[in-house]
Amino acid sequence: MKRIVAILALTLIATSVIAAVAVQAPARRPKSDYIGNYNFRVEIEGVDAGQFRSVDGLSCETEVIEYKDGSDPNRIHLLSGPSRCGPIVLTYGAGTNPSLWNWFSSVAEGNLVRKDGSVILLADDDTEAARWNFYRAFPVRWEGPSLDSTSTKGIAIERMELAVEWMELDVRP
Repeated sequence: MKRIVAILALTLIATSVIAAVAVQAPARRPKSDYIGNYNFRVEIEGVDAGQFRSVDGLSCETEVIEYKDGSDPNRIHLLSGPSRCGPIVLTYGAGTNPSLWNWFSSVAEGNLVRKDGSVILLADDDTEAARWNFYRAFPVRWEGPSLDSTSTKGIAIERMELAVEWMELDVRP
């Protein structure tokens, strides 16, 4: 009986050691693997636009146009139509970037000022991994922070929505 218990104990220990070795992650992931979404910069007109909590809306879409051909009335054919990108939404700490408010305020007063910019994704070593360049952007919406006097952990956040005419993706090797 003692012998069976000893064999079972050794088997359990050996299995645990093998499982622990097999589950360990490599010290560094391969360079071709994914890049984290937490390390990025935003530039507007080539100037660092400040610290941002998040960037959303890095997207483009092409409209699909359907048509029927008289030679085959049972089939619908597809063509690509106009494309549109964005809008890009920048989220940042309230009161930390007055230049964005000034830009929005100027556009809201009828002075349309378009700017080019970039959202830059950085690798773990802070080198540029990818860059989304956006063109002829202007602010179309500003949202102030939600304030709550009962919250002790809240952060005052502003949001700026930019209409963009076009975007390009530049991936760095």
